[in-house]
Amino acid sequence: MIVLSPNSYDNSSFLSDTHLVECLKEAASVLIRRPKTSVWSSWIDNPLNEQWLTNFGWGGCLEWRRRFDKEEDYKLAPVFDEVWSQRRRSWGRGSMTAWPQDLPKPYRMVYDKDEPVTTRSDRHPSVLAYRNWYMATNADGWTNRGPPPWWPSRSDDELELELE
Repeated sequence: MIVLSPNSYDNSSFLSDTHLVECLKEAASVLIRRPKTSVWSSWIDNPLNEQWLTNFGWGGCLEWRRRFDKEEDYKLAPVFDEVWSQRRRSWGRGSMTAWPQDLPKPYRMVYDKDEPVTTRSDRHPSVLAYRNWYMATNADGWTNRGPPPWWPSRSDDELELELE
């Protein structure tokens, strides 16, 4: 999973084409199989985290339809529907736990316990860590959608160099 926004629906729209499909597959796997080898396996035990991941799946399926101009749902949509119908009563209220930072060490960010940031904030350390890693390593594109609003724009100098 790649967490680029605390909003599960925005998160899917920020992912590049390749990562959108990869993350939908991983989300479905974590929700259904709960693999013990995944860093997400203990994170998903919090019901509100499970709700976030399910909502990401739904948003991701809608994003897939929009980007690739499809009339049918992405093939994993029934998985997210099933999780919703079976588990939604257990989700209730409370707080999410921080997203795991399944990233190379140089990109990980520490949580400042003196200045806590909620999981609803774009300034959350996990969100910032994933964004930093994404900007440094992602060269994929966004079909029928531009890059996320926080993506660095290219300077006129860079564009001129490419044209020469």
